[in-house]
Amino acid sequence: MTLNSLIFDGHELLPISVELTLWPGLPGIQFLGLPDQHLKESAHRIKSAIKNQGFEFPKAQQILVNLRPSHIKKNSRGVELAVALAFLFESGQIHAVDDIDQTFFYGELSLQGEVFEPQDACQAPLVKDQIFLTGKIPSSVLPEKNFYPFRRKILSQLKDFETLVSLPAQEVFAFPFHRPEEFKNLQFSENHAKMLTLIACGEHSTLFAGPAGSGKSTQAQVVHSLMEDPSSDWIMDWQKTGSIPEFRPLRKPHHTTPVMALLGGGQQMFRGEIAKAHGGALLLDEFLEFHPMVLEALREPIEERQMMICRRGESRREKTDFLILATSNLCPCGDYLPGSFKNSRCAFTLQRCSSTLRKLSGPLLDRFEMLNFVKSTELGKVDWITMHEKVKAGIQFRRDMRKQDHANSRISSLMLTAWATNPEISALLPKYLTSQRRIKALLKVARTLADLDQSEKIKAPHLLQSLELTVHRFDQLRQMN
Repeated sequence: MTLNSLIFDGHELLPISVELTLWPGLPGIQFLGLPDQHLKESAHRIKSAIKNQGFEFPKAQQILVNLRPSHIKKNSRGVELAVALAFLFESGQIHAVDDIDQTFFYGELSLQGEVFEPQDACQAPLVKDQIFLTGKIPSSVLPEKNFYPFRRKILSQLKDFETLVSLPAQEVFAFPFHRPEEFKNLQFSENHAKMLTLIACGEHSTLFAGPAGSGKSTQAQVVHSLMEDPSSDWIMDWQKTGSIPEFRPLRKPHHTTPVMALLGGGQQMFRGEIAKAHGGALLLDEFLEFHPMVLEALREPIEERQMMICRRGESRREKTDFLILATSNLCPCGDYLPGSFKNSRCAFTLQRCSSTLRKLSGPLLDRFEMLNFVKSTELGKVDWITMHEKVKAGIQFRRDMRKQDHANSRISSLMLTAWATNPEISALLPKYLTSQRRIKALLKVARTLADLDQSEKIKAPHLLQSLELTVHRFDQLRQMN
C-alpha cells in the first residue's frame, strides 16, 4: 500500500510517498529511507493509536515503511497519519478511498488515536485538484492563520475515517488580512501626501533623507500601510514558507544586523530578513549606520528580486521581491541637506559631515528609484483615508487601462525600452542622461504619476516631476559628497 504524505526538508514541506508492506517477524514498525529520530519514535504512537481505536495490531508480522525518495533526510510530524492509515488499508481493517492517489495524508497522532494538524501544515505545496486529509487544528494555532489553496478534510480520530470519506471536501481559500490602522488618524501636508501616494501606488524604492525628527521613519511605515492588497501569487509564496502575515510583511532589521541574518544561510539553512520581506516592504532605518558589507550585499537581491544562497555545499533560491525603504541622516548632526549651510549648533566640521555620505556607494544609491529630502515636519490636512483612496484609484486605473496586475516598479525592461524609443517620450528625455537605471526609474515613476492623474499617456509634466525625483535629487546628493 502506498500513500502520499509530506516531509520537511529544513525549508519547506515536500511531497513524498509512504510505501508500506507486512512481513513475517516480530511485531513492530521499521522505517526505511533516512528517517530522523522523531519519525522512529512515532512508531510507538502509531501502535498505541491503532490499538486504542479498536483496531488489531499484527501479532506475528512486522510493518516495513519505506519513505521515498530515500536520499532526503525525513523530518516530519505528519507522516504518522499516513503510516497508520496505510497499515489499516493493507490489513483490510478499513477500505481505501477511490481518489487515494489525489489525497495527501498529513496528521499527528495522539496515544488515544486522535488526529491533530501539525502547525507547519500550511506550508504544503499542493494544488486545487488535490485533497488534503489532516486532523483537528490545535488550540495553540489560530484558525484564521491557516491558509489552504486546496480542498481539505478533517479527521478527528482514526476510527472515523470511513465516515469521513463520504463527506465532501471543504474548499478553503480565505486569507483574512488586516491593513495596519495605527496611522489612520495622522494628517500630512499636500507635498508629503503626494510623495507617499506616489511611492505606495508604484511601489518605488525610496531613500528618505533629512534631519532627525522630521518624520522619515513614520512616512516610510505609512507607505507600507498604503500598499496594494496581497496578490494570490504572494499568498502562495508565503504559504510555502509557513509564514503568512496579517498584511503584506514589513521587516525592520536593526542597523547592527549582520550580513548572514539579513541574507540567511547558516549551517542549517534559515531564511534571512530580506527573504521574509518578500511580497512586502523592507525598512532600513538609520541606513548609513549599517555595516558597508551589509549594504553592499543588498545590491543583487534588489536588482534581481531573487538570490541564490550557497552554504556548505548546499544551495537555495530565495525570492526577494520587496519594496525597499531606507531612512537616514546625511551627517552626524542630522541637518546637512543640499543647499543648506552647516548648522551653527553642530559640533562637527563640514568635512566630517561630508565624510558620512561616503558610506553610500554609487551602485547602491543607484538601486533606489527615488530620493525624498524630508526637510522638516510639515502640518497639513490630508488624512490617511484620502491618501489610500488616491492610491486605490491609481491602482485600479492601471489595471483597467493596461491590464497590469503588478506595480509599475516591476514593469519589464522590454516595455520600458519601447517607451523610451517612443518619439513622443524620447523627445522629452534629457540628452545627458546615459544611465539605463536612471532612465528606467524616470519612466516608471512618470507612469505612476500618470496613473494617479488618470492619464492614458505619459505627458511632459509627469516626466518633469519624475526627473526631479529620480535624477536631479541624486545629482544634488552626489555633489554634497
